[in-house]
Amino acid sequence: MNSYSSGRRKSADVQIAIFQYLSVMAFLWLLAGFWQLQVHSPEIYAEQAARNRIKSLPLPAPRGKILDRDGRILVDNTPSFKLRLSRTELDREHLPIIAEGLNLPYEKLLERLERLRSSHTPEYQAISIKEDLTSAEVAFVEAHKAEFPELELIRSQRRLYPQGGLAAHVVGYVGEVSEAELHQTEFVMYDPGTEVGKAGVERRYNDILVGTDGSRQVMVDSRGRSRGELGFVEAVPGRSLRLTIDLDLQVVAELAMQDRRGAVVALDPNTGEVLALVSSPNYDPNHFVGGISSSQWRQLTTGPDKPLLNRAIQAQLAPGSIFKPIVLLAALETAAINEDFRVFCNGGASHYGRYFRCWQRGGHGWVGPREALMHSCDVFFYAIGNKLGIDQIAEYAQRAGLSQASTCRTKKRA
Repeated sequence: MNSYSSGRRKSADVQIAIFQYLSVMAFLWLLAGFWQLQVHSPEIYAEQAARNRIKSLPLPAPRGKILDRDGRILVDNTPSFKLRLSRTELDREHLPIIAEGLNLPYEKLLERLERLRSSHTPEYQAISIKEDLTSAEVAFVEAHKAEFPELELIRSQRRLYPQGGLAAHVVGYVGEVSEAELHQTEFVMYDPGTEVGKAGVERRYNDILVGTDGSRQVMVDSRGRSRGELGFVEAVPGRSLRLTIDLDLQVVAELAMQDRRGAVVALDPNTGEVLALVSSPNYDPNHFVGGISSSQWRQLTTGPDKPLLNRAIQAQLAPGSIFKPIVLLAALETAAINEDFRVFCNGGASHYGRYFRCWQRGGHGWVGPREALMHSCDVFFYAIGNKLGIDQIAEYAQRAGLSQASTCRTKKRA
């Protein structure tokens, strides 16, 4: 009996010792975790806790307006809603429902998320997934706030261009900054999803037109519902830009080029200011706001009319009759001809083995410098151009400033 009791006592002592050791180890493990949480890196966990109860929502700054020389609005903004997706709160099982409710192609949404992941874009950066939401789409987001906390509805200002593409090649258009542009110096400070100028004045003066975004911090509960506002930083709108364009003259020039292919440029001869610039056919910049559809893009880029081509500054075209005064000036200044020089125009002339017609099929008869310039006689200018040679013509063209780039510059920044 004594030996049996002694054995039981030893077994109980061993069990108690094991329990004590396990208790001490559990206590040390809890203590280490507490030290890690409170002492070693409290800021990480404090930030995570704050993120659970505080949400920072951006307040996009409206772009500056674009005005004509008299202060009349060419490009404006209009209130709108856009939707952002918070990737830190994203549940991928929600994506099919979100895509269906917002009329978004599910495959393209997945593809975009994958591109951002592979480009190592920080997870904390929310991405814009749709601009200019309809009332039905806004209602969908509002109705599913609790279910989809990853959706952030943002009030914004959508760019508004004149209908019909008035001055489209002057003002240009805006669009979401591309991944390639994010690696360029001028766009390196922008976040994915930011709207930037893509062409025309919108691109050239993007840094002036873009404003500084504000932010709004709100308290949210565990289901993502707003429980109060904690802070507010007001957005600073971009500066408005006044051009030298005269709206009335621009409209007249646009009407004159309807159903035609070509360009019209009107300059102030005293200052060189661009008063009107038209390239026809044109395009509607409103189609680019919020993202252009693939079918619209194909129509713009593959169609025979090439509406995106700015024929006023990009097309390589012969200057035509507007260059004739330069040629005549060069001929008189170099004494290649005098005021008594005359040419007989019978409707055309042969030069370098090729026959060139005059615009007047029957010809102008005998013409001197004054009559040739008045009637724009092609044969006369073929003759004096042949006398001058290309080098002298180029020299006087440069003296007239034709080698210098002319831009639709600003007249005044409002």
